[in-house]
Amino acid sequence: MTITHGYIIGQTRSGKSHLAKALTAAISKTGKGVIVHDPTAAQGGRNINGWTGAIVCPDFDSFEAAFWKSRTCLVVIDEAPEVFAEQRNRARRMILRGRHLGHVVLMIAQRHTLMDKSARNQANHLWAFVVDPYDSE
Repeated sequence: MTITHGYIIGQTRSGKSHLAKALTAAISKTGKGVIVHDPTAAQGGRNINGWTGAIVCPDFDSFEAAFWKSRTCLVVIDEAPEVFAEQRNRARRMILRGRHLGHVVLMIAQRHTLMDKSARNQANHLWAFVVDPYDSE
């Protein structure tokens, strides 16, 4: 994979999920694994909710288990601020140590200011869609 940890931010319906789903589809075509934590998914499995080529985990426990068992995957955390608020230590450990497994983590959030600062600072790439002027400062 050519990117390092990344961060997608933007207001509702700004294109965050569309970009993330396009990236997961492109990465999966290269033969790399893709793991997605989508807490809004009604069920887990492969190719759920438009996540083409990805294993989708709606609950954090199954997502974390898949993360540590796999190597060199694109890992997507949708609704990242909520995940880091609820699972702070476990999620931080994944972000900080995931590179050692070859993982690239892509975090998706509506507001930059709500994101865990330690996780946010690990992202080397930022895709910013429509954001609140306060957040852009």
